[in-house]
Amino acid sequence: MANIDIFTLEPSKISRDLKGKFLLIYGLPKTGKSTFGSQLPRSLFLNFEQGTNALAGIRSVPILRWTDFKKVLSQLRKPQAREMYDSIVVDTASIAWQLCEEYIK
Repeated sequence: MANIDIFTLEPSKISRDLKGKFLLIYGLPKTGKSTFGSQLPRSLFLNFEQGTNALAGIRSVPILRWTDFKKVLSQLRKPQAREMYDSIVVDTASIAWQLCEEYIK
């Protein structure tokens, strides 16, 4: 059993940046979710739909099958990916869900 000592606890500190945070942005179509994601520094778009062709300057990879997503995830585990990307944008989550369901059937 771990040694627990409530007398040596330090107060929690909240970071002022978004590193290490997970955000879910949900909204109606055409409300600016992808545009917001494109403004995040050093972001990578995982395009489950091909709707980001109007966003300039983004790095994106088309995801057509769940196996594509799995390949990207294995690459994101590498230190080089952590050096290149601070944010991962999944666009659109409902399509990702569908591809996952198809993959496991």
